[in-house]
Amino acid sequence: MDAPVEARTEAAARRIAERLSARKSSVIAFERTGDVTSGEFDEPRVLVSYGSVDGEGPDSLPF
Repeated sequence: MDAPVEARTEAAARRIAERLSARKSSVIAFERTGDVTSGEFDEPRVLVSYGSVDGEGPDSLPF
């Protein structure tokens, strides 16, 4: 797994994921909301995915 790439907007995250999908076997763009100070975050929401993730399904995602 590569290091995550942060995007400022949903549209930017989708563009980055699409661009990365040309050279990576699988790419996932997701968003999460929460409090950076406390480290408490809501469950992430997948925006778009390309390719496949081992195990296929939400429980196999790396977050």
